[in-house]
Parts: sequence; C-alpha cells; structure tokens
Amino acid sequence: EKIQEDTNKEKYKEIKIEKEIEVNTREQLYNKYSKQINEIIDYLNRETNKKFTTESEFVKDLIVDRLEEQHTIDEFKIIINNKVKEWINNKEFNKNLRPGTLFSKNNFVRYLNESVGFEGSSRSLLDSVLMEMDDD
Repeated sequence: EKIQEDTNKEKYKEIKIEKEIEVNTREQLYNKYSKQINEIIDYLNRETNKKFTTESEFVKDLIVDRLEEQHTIDEFKIIINNKVKEWINNKEFNKNLRPGTLFSKNNFVRYLNESVGFEGSSRSLLDSVLMEMDDD
C-alpha cells in the first residue's frame, strides 16, 4: 500500500511538472506572437464592429495554433474579409463572425479555400488576392 501511495505521488508530480511546462510554453508562444494576435483581433473588431479581447486564452490559442501551422496574418484577414462580406448583414450568421468559428482548426483552411466568383469565374479567394498582388 505504501508503494502504491508513493507511485501515485510520483505520477502526480510528473503530471504537475508537465502541466507547468505546457503553461510556460503557451506563455512563451503568447509572447512570441503578441503583435500578430493583437493585429488580427484589432482587424476582426474593426471589420465586424465587435469587441473581442486578446486576453482570452481561448482566442490566443486559436490564433497561435494557426500561426504555428505557418498561416499568415494576411490569411486571417482574407478569411475575415470573406466572411464579413458573406455574413455581416445576415442576423443568423453574423453571430459566427467570432474567433471560435473563423479560426478553428476545422474551419480555417476550409474558409481560406472557399471559392468566390470573380468576373464570372470561380477561383479561391487566396488565388485572386495573390494574382491582384502580382498585378501591382
């Protein structure tokens, strides 16, 4: 019984240390991406006329996770622009103009690759933006 108790204490210590490391790593990532997090949330708030905060760990985690997957600030803005255009005047969908919907792992790439019609053709919004950038 004493051995079992000692084993449980050791497991608890290991779990506690792992959680502390995870928290420290998260804080480091929040600091690393602080500027990007602020820029993305400021842009989202400006475009949606909402007041999301950068203090929420949930919001920071969503953005940090996408940035760690090598997504760019411009890609966040493409998604925001696309969904604002589509949802801003729709009562039912307007509520989805929030970080949890726009930046979730499941939605982010799908929203980024959604097709939008330009001059009668259909191509991804990202391709269109890149082609416009090349024209400059």
